[in-house]
Amino acid sequence: MKEKIPVTIVTGFLGAGKTSLLNMLIKQHPFTKFAIIENEFGELSVDGGLLATAKENIFELSNGCICCSLQSEFSTVIDRLLSSPYPFNHLLIETTGIANPATVIRPFLEGDKFPFLFELNAVVCLIDANNYKNKSNNFHEIHRQIAMSDTLIINKTDLITQEELNSLTKILHTKNPMATIFPNSYNSIDTRKILQAYSYREQQIASSIFSYTPNHTEHKNDSQLITQPTTLSHTIESVAFEYETAFDVDTFSSWIRMFVTLNQQTIFRIKGILCFANLPGKFILQVVGDIVTFESLPDDTEKNTSSKLVFIGTSIPKTDIEISLRNMLA
Repeated sequence: MKEKIPVTIVTGFLGAGKTSLLNMLIKQHPFTKFAIIENEFGELSVDGGLLATAKENIFELSNGCICCSLQSEFSTVIDRLLSSPYPFNHLLIETTGIANPATVIRPFLEGDKFPFLFELNAVVCLIDANNYKNKSNNFHEIHRQIAMSDTLIINKTDLITQEELNSLTKILHTKNPMATIFPNSYNSIDTRKILQAYSYREQQIASSIFSYTPNHTEHKNDSQLITQPTTLSHTIESVAFEYETAFDVDTFSSWIRMFVTLNQQTIFRIKGILCFANLPGKFILQVVGDIVTFESLPDDTEKNTSSKLVFIGTSIPKTDIEISLRNMLA
C-alpha cells in the first residue's frame, strides 16, 4: 500500500508570520519535496529566490518543490498537483488570515479519495505576540483558528516582555488545552516537531485527551465534569466529561452528529476516547467544525470501560451535554 502524503496546514491572522514559516520549512528541509498551496498571494509570497520555473499557476521551486495559488476549487487544485510532473512527499497549505480552518481540513477527513491519499499531519497556528491582544478583541476568526489547531506557535516574542509572554501562553492554553504550544518564535523551534507531529493519528489524539489538565474539577454523580475557567479565554472555554460506564453506540453516534450540526457555530473542536457496550476496544472521536470521524484505537489493551470527551468552543451548554451523555450510558 502506497504511503500517504502528510499534510500540514498553516493558519493564523494577517501578519502573524505564516509565509515566513513556510519559507523556513522549505530551506531547512532540502531533501523534502514539498508541494505548497497558498490560499492567496499577498505582499509576501514564497521566497522568490526559490522560484525556478512557472507553468500557469503552478511554480517549480529551485529545490524541486512546487507551489500553486488557490484560485479555483480546492479539490481541483489538489488534483492538479497530483497530476503534475513534479513528485512531492509533503503538502503544505497556507490559509488566508481570516480563514476557517475547517474548510481546509474537510477534504482530508471526508470523501472517498483524498483521505486515502493524504494524512493530515497537523494544523499549525501562528500567533503574533505583539498584536495579539488588539486583534483578538476585534477579529473573532483568531479564536476559531486557535481552537481548531494542534500546534500553536507564539511568534515575534522579542517584541514583548517575559511577563507578557507568560500571560499570553496561559491564555492560549485556556483556549486550547490540548494543543502543543511553542512559546518562542518559530526560528528557534526544531521544525521536525512541526512536520512530524502526526496530530491526527489515534495514539496522538488519545495522548492529547489524557493530557487535558483543568484548573479545577467538579464531580457530578457517577460522571466527572471538568472545566477551564473563562476569565482569560475571551469567550472560548473547554469542558471535559468522564464516565466509567460504556455508551450505547447507536444512540451516541446519532446524538453527536445532531449535536454538531446544531452547534457548529459555537463548538469548534471535540476529542474523545470512548468505550461502547458490546464493542471490543476503544474508539477515538474527532470533531472539527461539523466534521465527525470515529477511529478504533489500535493495540488497546485496557479492559476498563471509561470514556472521556473534551469540548472546545463558546457558550458550551454544559448541563444539556451532561444530561444527554448520562442518558446514553448503556
